[in-house]
Amino acid sequence: MRFEYPMCKLLDLDEAALGASASPAATVILAHLEAQRNSRNPERRKVAKWALTRRLYERGFERRQILELFRLIDWLMVLPETLAVEFRREPLQYEKAMSIPYITSIERLGRQEGRQEGRQEGALSEARTAVIEAIEVRFGAVPDEVRKRIESLVDLQPLRTLRRTSLTTPSLDALSCEF
Repeated sequence: MRFEYPMCKLLDLDEAALGASASPAATVILAHLEAQRNSRNPERRKVAKWALTRRLYERGFERRQILELFRLIDWLMVLPETLAVEFRREPLQYEKAMSIPYITSIERLGRQEGRQEGRQEGALSEARTAVIEAIEVRFGAVPDEVRKRIESLVDLQPLRTLRRTSLTTPSLDALSCEF
């Protein structure tokens, strides 16, 4: 039995084509070529290592893929400790810069309004829950009709008043007349 495998000499590959490729394998091959080329120049190896790492971000790989491919690049392009320390800062700074895009004043205003609406909705939800819990503690199970009426209230003040009233009203019927 005879097995034949196709062979490929990495040094014969077109680097321009590899550079243009979005393939993760192309990035690993480029890392190998750069490691060979810069085996005696750690400073240039560091520059090339960062260029290849940045390429992973720019090609739109997911974070998990970036980390897996970076492990290979890091293994292929070992740096002396002093340069490795310098290198570690670059991806961190790059990620930080990438996650804080410029936000226009209109977008900021929209976000603030959204946060305000979220806080208001949260306060309404808490107030509704407080009323329902007070009624449950005082009178037992809350009828669906009463629950729906409480859920339909959209202002905090009537809900606060209803919670206080539910603590002193003698019956659920008397409380139902309050709203």
